[in-house]
Amino acid sequence: MIEIAAIIQCRLGSTRLPRKIFLDLNGEPVIKHVVERLKKSKKIKKIIIATTLEPEDDEVCKWCEKESLDYFRGDTKDVLSRFYHCANHFKVSKIVRVTSDCPLIDPEIIDKTIELFTNEKSDYASNNLEKTFPHGFDTEIFSFKSLEGAYLNSTTEVEKEHVTQFMRKRPREFKLSNLSSKKNLSDIRVTIDEKEDLILIEKIFETLGNEAYYKDIESLFIKSPELKKLNENTKSRHSIYNKEREII
Repeated sequence: MIEIAAIIQCRLGSTRLPRKIFLDLNGEPVIKHVVERLKKSKKIKKIIIATTLEPEDDEVCKWCEKESLDYFRGDTKDVLSRFYHCANHFKVSKIVRVTSDCPLIDPEIIDKTIELFTNEKSDYASNNLEKTFPHGFDTEIFSFKSLEGAYLNSTTEVEKEHVTQFMRKRPREFKLSNLSSKKNLSDIRVTIDEKEDLILIEKIFETLGNEAYYKDIESLFIKSPELKKLNENTKSRHSIYNKEREII
């Protein structure tokens, strides 16, 4: 049994920004930045890539093998099913959910969310039940029991696509906990869906380097608020409730 594992949902089938997980970002593919940041967590014991059965994602599996990373292949659209079968296959007790298009994810924020989950004996904890962190620092952790409950009972497309929606919408059934930032920077978007997003993150890396973490980025945006304009047009198009939003 693995106590805590990060499962990164990952696929190559993006259309707005083709092959975005393998795009070069300051000398490394986007997905490599995600993995390297997760490795700095003091709480996570294993990192697993959850990709799809689509032939194009054979390349994801080959990359995982080259990087000595565990991987699992599951349903393309039913990401909840993919997560459940992945966690069950690797016997993971507590799952940290991460997406492969967030190359600035912060290990300290992840560990604080895990601590909150543990200390409050939660079924689910995140830093975005009440949004204060920039989109791109999103962290979720939940128990396998909660994941199994969601898998067995979810019925809607949104619940199956977004993995944790079943839990998040049922505070009477699941004990939910939220980690908040001292400053509300939820209007900042540093995840990659379109070219404008990549341009902004390239600018961040160019300014701060690969070792830039949340506190550095917070200071940068406070000092240079005009950076938000670089991708302000992509925000409304990528709400989790927007049916045109792509599944990772």
